[in-house]
Amino acid sequence: MKAIFLGSIGSIVETSELQLKAFNEAFKVCGLDWVWELVDYKKMLLKAGGAKRIKGFASANQDALSNDQIAEIHKKKTDLFERYLLDQKLEPREGVVDLLARCQDKDIRLAWVTTTPRQNIDSIKAALAPQIDFTIFSFTTSLEDVEVSKPSGEIYHFALRKMAVPASEVLVIEDSESGLNAALEADLNCIAFPGLLKLDQDYSGATECLTSLGDLALD
Repeated sequence: MKAIFLGSIGSIVETSELQLKAFNEAFKVCGLDWVWELVDYKKMLLKAGGAKRIKGFASANQDALSNDQIAEIHKKKTDLFERYLLDQKLEPREGVVDLLARCQDKDIRLAWVTTTPRQNIDSIKAALAPQIDFTIFSFTTSLEDVEVSKPSGEIYHFALRKMAVPASEVLVIEDSESGLNAALEADLNCIAFPGLLKLDQDYSGATECLTSLGDLALD
C-alpha cells in the first residue's frame, strides 16, 4: 500500500448533527417553514450533496425553488456550518490521529478526497488544527475539482491521477454508502468507517467495516 485516501468530512470528524442544525437555521433565515427531523435527515444522507438534498426536498414538497434560490440556501447553510464549527471544540473520530501518525512512520502517502465545498474544508481544518497537521496530506480535493459529486467515482479518478499511483496500491476510507460506491466505481479497495447517522447504510461492498481507525492494519 502506497497511499490512503480519506474520503468525506465524516471520515475524519463527526459533523452530521451540526450540518443538520445549519440546514434548519438556513431554512428559517431564508423564509422557509421547512424543518428536517433527525430520522428524515438520516435517510437523506444516503445521497451526497447538500444542494441535491435541498432540491430533492423542494421537489417532493412541491415548493418551486429556482437554482439560484437553492444555491442561496446552500450558501447560507455553509456559512452557518462554518460558524458552528469554529464555536465548537471538535475532536477527530476514533483512531484518526493514530492512523495518520502510523502512515507517516511507514511513508504511506495521504490525501483527503472529498466533494464538499472548499469553504467547508477550510473550516474543518481550522477547527481541527490543534489535533491534526493537515500539511501531512499530499493534497485535499473539493467539489470544485469535479463536474459530478459522489457517489460518482470522478473524484477518485482525479485523485489517482494527481497522486500518480495505481489503484491497486491505494486504500480508501469512507464513512457513507455513497462514498463507498464512489470508491468502488474507481476500482479502489475501501474500508467502511460508518458515521454516527450512517450506521444503517449498506457497506456490503467494503473490504472491512471498522469502528476505530486504530484497528486498521497497515502491514
